[in-house]
Amino acid sequence: MTAGEQQDGRVLQSRRVYDGLRRDISAQRLLPGTVLQEAALSEQFEASRTPVREALFRLHQEGFIEKVGRQLRVKAFSLAEVEELYQLREALEKMAVRLCIDRASDASLDEIQAQLERYTEFDVDADYEAFNEYANQFHRSIVALCGNSMIQAQLAAIYDKVLVINSRYWRVGNTVEDAQRDHAYILRAIRNRDVVVAEAATRAHIQGIVTLYRDTNRTTA
Repeated sequence: MTAGEQQDGRVLQSRRVYDGLRRDISAQRLLPGTVLQEAALSEQFEASRTPVREALFRLHQEGFIEKVGRQLRVKAFSLAEVEELYQLREALEKMAVRLCIDRASDASLDEIQAQLERYTEFDVDADYEAFNEYANQFHRSIVALCGNSMIQAQLAAIYDKVLVINSRYWRVGNTVEDAQRDHAYILRAIRNRDVVVAEAATRAHIQGIVTLYRDTNRTTA
């Protein structure tokens, strides 16, 4: 095997470990506080230590795991961290919907409407992870239509964390109908080219999530 082939194999292994751990964190198969050990992960993913270490480093850099002493653990987002993350998300999404109103075609918005109409096809109790990913795609689709690559890049990183945060409060008080209703309000305002209502609907949706997360933490504290 050539040096290039070895490098490619290591990169693929690292990506496989990273993707697997991200899915497990999002689906709560790895709960906050879970200690991640290189040796155990190497055996689990049938990968050498180097790609496992690279995957853990990336997850740490992206804020999904944290270092506590000499241990790496799945990160437990504090309420303050969630609120700061969603404050940034709100500011960026409100700008994204403004740009989307100016730039998105009716045909492209029709495609997002078709996405919304599929929400009730999901059995959340059977596969929450699939619905979480699908509903998250609504926001990614809106942002993709805004035509600003820097906003899109920043929100892409935020949405990755949103998937994890959503999975930790969803079963407490949210429903498919809630998500569909909120997303429909936002999309209707964009289709009507109404900036004021679109921004207000975006803010209400995001603040509703923060309120639910805050209430959930108060209940379980």
